[in-house]
Amino acid sequence: MTKQPHPEEGYFSKLDSEKRHKMAMERRAKLAKEELEKLKELHYMRCGTCGWELETIIYRGIPIHKCFQCGSALLESDAIEKFCGKDTTVVESVIDLFRF
Repeated sequence: MTKQPHPEEGYFSKLDSEKRHKMAMERRAKLAKEELEKLKELHYMRCGTCGWELETIIYRGIPIHKCFQCGSALLESDAIEKFCGKDTTVVESVIDLFRF
């Protein structure tokens, strides 16, 4: 039997996500442009889980950045919406959780 999700979980998850986004933007504002460029160069197309290089694969016309070391995948912000097409009931709630 599946456990029914509680609306409170989504609410608090969204609040936490917004809080983390705000903190990240404040941290970013403090960093010098030079340092941001250095960080981007250092981490660009690297897996956030293991640090291995990400490779881009195209699936249904949508780029997916895949780590063949640990199996992680990174989607760009609009990729989930493109995958779902018209059937967005479940995914809309997931997208809404990460929207700022």
